[in-house]
Amino acid sequence: MRLWTCQPVTVWENVERDGVFHCDRSIAKHGPIWPGSYDWLARQMRRRVGPPPDSFRWPIWAWEKKPDLRTWIGRNEREPFVRLTLEIPDADVLLSDFDDWHFVLRDSFLAETESECLVYEAREAELGKRAVRADLEASWERIFDLDTVRDVWRGGGGRDSLRVQATFWELRREQVRRVEEFSGQRVSGTVNVQQ
Repeated sequence: MRLWTCQPVTVWENVERDGVFHCDRSIAKHGPIWPGSYDWLARQMRRRVGPPPDSFRWPIWAWEKKPDLRTWIGRNEREPFVRLTLEIPDADVLLSDFDDWHFVLRDSFLAETESECLVYEAREAELGKRAVRADLEASWERIFDLDTVRDVWRGGGGRDSLRVQATFWELRREQVRRVEEFSGQRVSGTVNVQQ
């Protein structure tokens, strides 16, 4: 599967030096602001893709569609970044809907319909969030259903209208096809990686 990820240049330097990069808590300086949400996704990764190699790690994020660097340039004035073009086996990747992922980040119920949302909210008001936690987390699993676009929330448009994110456990040197460095206000250079 062809994917793209934007990472600090230090990640690429680690891949070049060590042949592999893992995102774990000890090196996740750009890591999760929402550790509970990332832990939930890591549990989903274990269930749907398999366990991480070695010890616990948080997944690495990428995109199904090539990110436009114009949306990244200017965000990180001080630190150089790279956009890596990757080729990763399908079985090693978990795809999810980026927009729906925000329900997980906000600890909010992801309803299919407005009436389902109202029923959940009434139950939560009556019983408390802890009592309906299992229903809440079960609703989040809908982020992996890329064939259902929740029209009630964003008007449809089918699978092509989705912003699909990809997560995987490790980034290996042999998976990298292209490296584009950028920082501040410009793209610095491009390297096609020979395999």
